[in-house]
Amino acid sequence: MKVKAAISFVVTALMFGLFYWGMNNIYGWMLAVVVVVMLAFMYNGFRLMGRALPDHERFFVRMFLFLSFMFFINVIFLLTFSWGRVSPHLILLNRGYIGYYLDHHSNFIPFASIVEPFRDGYGAGYIIKNIGGNIAVLMPVGFFCPLLFKRLQKALPLVAFSILLVLFIEITQFVFMVGTIDVDDLILNVSGAVLMFMIIKIPVVKKLIYKIFPGVEY
Repeated sequence: MKVKAAISFVVTALMFGLFYWGMNNIYGWMLAVVVVVMLAFMYNGFRLMGRALPDHERFFVRMFLFLSFMFFINVIFLLTFSWGRVSPHLILLNRGYIGYYLDHHSNFIPFASIVEPFRDGYGAGYIIKNIGGNIAVLMPVGFFCPLLFKRLQKALPLVAFSILLVLFIEITQFVFMVGTIDVDDLILNVSGAVLMFMIIKIPVVKKLIYKIFPGVEY
């Protein structure tokens, strides 16, 4: 069993390396497949370790959840700073650019960039990618945080944590002049986290989570 677990972790490491190599070399759907395979083998490895050491099963389940959450945070960092973005530059070293950045790379009007694609007929592809993507990007927070952190098992603390996380990302983008500052990102991102939080509270889903991740309580 330990040999099978070791093989699973080796495949996980290979998929992890393939993910980083493939960020700028393969299609997005291929990266998604790589992530699914990586997580599946990592889950299998920790479950095998849990069966080999039953007294530590809960520890291995939580370790899988924690590493998966850290991977997600890492992906957020990549999306913010390097994945198809321009090279970051400290805005304090380019003070003359602050006005231009705020005029052309910011939106402080709630729902403005959400309504715009529908009003101007941008098409379903754009709407799914930009609005759907902004909702989906923080959904893992609504999944992992309640399973990992007892203080985030209630709605209000989770919402507060999600808001702080998005604000940190938005402020970091401004400091390094990467991407745009958009209040609608905050609205959509936090909505995604809350939506996932509500989904995992559904009794059928909750029962399934308990079956997949034994020993986890939320």
